Amino acid sequence: MNRLLNILRMLYSVVSLKDTWNIGIADAPIRAFLQPGFRPRIRWLPKPRSGTYDADPFGIERDGQRYLFFECFDQRRDYRGRTFVAPLDLRGSMGPRREIFASPNHRSYPYVFEQDGQIYCLPETAMDRRVILCRAARFPEEWVEEAVLLDGVAALDCTIIRHQGRWWLFHTDLDRNEWGDLFIWHADVLTGPWRRHTRAPVKSDAGSSRPGGTPFVHDGQLYRPAQDCSGTYGGRVVIHRVIRLTPSEFEEVPAAYVEPDRNGPYPDGIHTLSALGDVTLVDGKRTHFIPWAMVGVSRKLLRQLARRS
Repeated sequence: MNRLLNILRMLYSVVSLKDTWNIGIADAPIRAFLQPGFRPRIRWLPKPRSGTYDADPFGIERDGQRYLFFECFDQRRDYRGRTFVAPLDLRGSMGPRREIFASPNHRSYPYVFEQDGQIYCLPETAMDRRVILCRAARFPEEWVEEAVLLDGVAALDCTIIRHQGRWWLFHTDLDRNEWGDLFIWHADVLTGPWRRHTRAPVKSDAGSSRPGGTPFVHDGQLYRPAQDCSGTYGGRVVIHRVIRLTPSEFEEVPAAYVEPDRNGPYPDGIHTLSALGDVTLVDGKRTHFIPWAMVGVSRKLLRQLARRS
């Protein structure tokens, strides 16, 4: 009897208890999170419509307007992520959203950045087994494929930065250990060729490997946000201080931990910390019962069974 109850509880959790994410704005630059115990006020954007959630926020400013890039995940219909862009009002609202990088496959983590007057984005395309660099042909809604940086690699949460005269690309791998194995690539120019770090994977730790936002430099030191998934997916963010980064060496140590707001509307997790000038974009998780989730999971299972038959 007890075994049956445990099985039923597990099925209830898998099918009905789901994570809902939303995006918030912290009124502080990203470097402020290095302060011990720093807890800024977060203004959460309007709650996403029922059966969906918004997460993976990244931002950029163009012609005096700030824009939010993010993932919208549909738990009712196709059970996959799509990427959107919208004008952002720092008072806590966003304008009309437009889908970008449309695909039948999952799209998330739209890492956006500017280089030499051009705006680029590196959306997660792990299911395609390619890392695609996209350039804004007409910002913010029209994009072209600039280059395939990596081919045959199921890279998750690709995060790119130029540091000490070289480009660096960080990710985990869907085909290996999506939480724990950190891979680094480097290149002389943005479009490549990209070479894998000689020690790859450079670390294996579910609590500190998977990228979780924008790296930044403070007082001459490079810092890298990462997800702590050791207890639960997206449990918190750990900010590392990178001590050594060369094509053959890598060392980092924890500098700060960013916990979810236990007293706020999203107390169960945080997994993105993104710089946007004098503010920081975050996301927050709440785990609860979602009736629509059962429909989405059922459809996903049926599609998997159909592909195997």
